[in-house]
Amino acid sequence: MQGRAASRSNQIGFKDTYLDGLRCKGFRFSLPAGISVFSLDLSGMAKVFKGIAFANVTALTVTTQLTINNDVVIESSDARFFSVNGNENPREAYPFLRGLNGQDTISLSFTNTGAVVSISVLVYYI
Repeated sequence: MQGRAASRSNQIGFKDTYLDGLRCKGFRFSLPAGISVFSLDLSGMAKVFKGIAFANVTALTVTTQLTINNDVVIESSDARFFSVNGNENPREAYPFLRGLNGQDTISLSFTNTGAVVSISVLVYYI
């Protein structure tokens, strides 16, 4: 009996660890001149928005805004501020902890005043 109870306990512990494990989802966007708005669709099981990171941001002409469920998290900021790129900025992401409910509206907008730019975005969540 003790063996079965311990086995069930370990299974429950693993399930909780799995459900609470960090996940990430990547997006790639092409930004023409003007305003572009993108929806960041995450799993319906997402409980916490942990952070965001941009890659390939070199343009001086791109500003960004991140909104999670009508909460403006990043407001009209230079997209390069949230860039991760090896030795120059060796961090994984920029933390913006926000609770999620599985039916969230997460939008990321960019304003580009120059030529077409491509950007990669990585979102971390639990």
